[in-house]
Amino acid sequence: MRLLFIYILALVHISMYGQVNVNDFIVKDVYYISIDISSNNNYPIMFDAVLNKKDSLLIDTNNKESFITGILQNSIYVPRCWSYDVFLKLYGDTAIDTHNKFRNMFFDEMEKNGKSKIIKLASGEMAKITFLELKGVFVLLDKEISFSYGLNQEDYPQVNKPCIPIAITEYGSTNNLTIKSCQ
Repeated sequence: MRLLFIYILALVHISMYGQVNVNDFIVKDVYYISIDISSNNNYPIMFDAVLNKKDSLLIDTNNKESFITGILQNSIYVPRCWSYDVFLKLYGDTAIDTHNKFRNMFFDEMEKNGKSKIIKLASGEMAKITFLELKGVFVLLDKEISFSYGLNQEDYPQVNKPCIPIAITEYGSTNNLTIKSCQ
């Protein structure tokens, strides 16, 4: 029922502002995955992804490029910098406040209830994977709209329809995510 209410609320905002197509919304039951890769030689790389609950997260631990490529090939990319543009289209004048409240609440929940794993890559970098099971409404973005810290869009062309969450209806257990090495 809450999911239906949130979806209807999003559609009302769409009709009011007419900027986002109704086909750009998806309701998903997923793992939200946050990836931070640190290296002594370079700036950190930070990005997020969503993975269908029935899928396993496939990783390649040879080096950071193959690690990132493996994750992006079997998940949906989420830019770490959630664009204000989408929230402006949906919420108009209250967009910045709505964006900040939602983002802060979401990442507080991720920090409080998410589960983390540290993986050392063969090339020496450390990758921290934090994940949380959730159900919510996501909006699909244009490919060019936003990328994350340390990732260059030109280096990862397989990202074709990134998305961001705009409403979370349920947080769940994080015990069921399977991380598999694809080496």
